[in-house]
Amino acid sequence: MAMEQGERHLGVVRAAKALSDPVRVQILHLISQGRSGWNLPTDEGTPDGLCVCELQEHLQLAQSLVSYHLRILKQAGLVSEVPRGRWTYYVLNPTGFEALHHFTRALVAAPLTL
Repeated sequence: MAMEQGERHLGVVRAAKALSDPVRVQILHLISQGRSGWNLPTDEGTPDGLCVCELQEHLQLAQSLVSYHLRILKQAGLVSEVPRGRWTYYVLNPTGFEALHHFTRALVAAPLTL
């Protein structure tokens, strides 16, 4: 039980660190809009995420920097990779956000002690 709670808290710490960078927050926003939100083409079987090159274009950042930020978001459990052919699409990972949501709700619900 204590180990499970410790692991959950570690996930929250990773997510909080990932969210501490404005570029990563912007990446999450871009991904959350989906392909249709950015008028990007969608084919049957294409996930509703974005690939590195599309994020790179929107952010006007080097491919290596976009990949670096995506790696941190993935390690934090906030995004997932969905490979399709030669492309990899990045989508939001609801599980990572649920853990963060539950943690913050528990904090808000806890009695305030001074």
